[in-house]
Amino acid sequence: MSCSYVRDDFFGPQYCRAFDFTLLFEQSFLQIAPCAVLLLYLPGRLLRLKRQSVKVLKAKTRIAKPLALLVLIGTQIALVVAWVLVGSLRTRASIPSAVLSLLASMALLYLSNLEHLRSTRPSSTINAFVFTTIVLDVPQCRSLWLRYSPGALPVVFTMSMIAKAVVLYLEARSKKSILLVPYRLYGPEVLVNLYDRTVLWWLNPLFIRGYKGLITYKELFTIDPDLASERNEKTFLDRWVTGTIL
Repeated sequence: MSCSYVRDDFFGPQYCRAFDFTLLFEQSFLQIAPCAVLLLYLPGRLLRLKRQSVKVLKAKTRIAKPLALLVLIGTQIALVVAWVLVGSLRTRASIPSAVLSLLASMALLYLSNLEHLRSTRPSSTINAFVFTTIVLDVPQCRSLWLRYSPGALPVVFTMSMIAKAVVLYLEARSKKSILLVPYRLYGPEVLVNLYDRTVLWWLNPLFIRGYKGLITYKELFTIDPDLASERNEKTFLDRWVTGTIL
């Protein structure tokens, strides 16, 4: 059922498209909000990463992530242009949401480089943001196809979702094979991505080994360096001596 473009410029529900939000609602809460959260969180994360040392070897795979993010940035630029060209058919949040998404994509390009070099595991920040935005983009993509199809807007928006999916795949891959030797010996808990840690998938090899026979302490995974007793003991003694233990 066709809808008046004016109706999409309100926050209220959209009655002429079954089970659909208005574009203003989708662009404000499902697009602007996550991008704003990322940009606010980013300075602190970048500061922490810059204090870390480089942890990976030089590898050709490093090129794939920036290339995928550059493609994503290209789709976001095209989306800004597309919204400018539709004129009165856009909502009040169309251009701001597209510009903010572009800024977030450019920020991801810089963050991805630092995360790749200075973190032992795939970036939880990038994985969480990209996965969340892909899910939140689905309602808006549906609305655009129902509202503007055929046209450039739904095509470009769909291409941006595909580019995000590629970025998600590349950013979720383990970096163990390209880590420097000291970090390559870390246990899987320190090296796996956000999804493995969330569902505890990294414990499966240990469960299988235990199912097949007895497990000795030598067969257990290496403990997270942040939890190692030697490091915590030194931190405790330093604070005890300086009187900052509380």
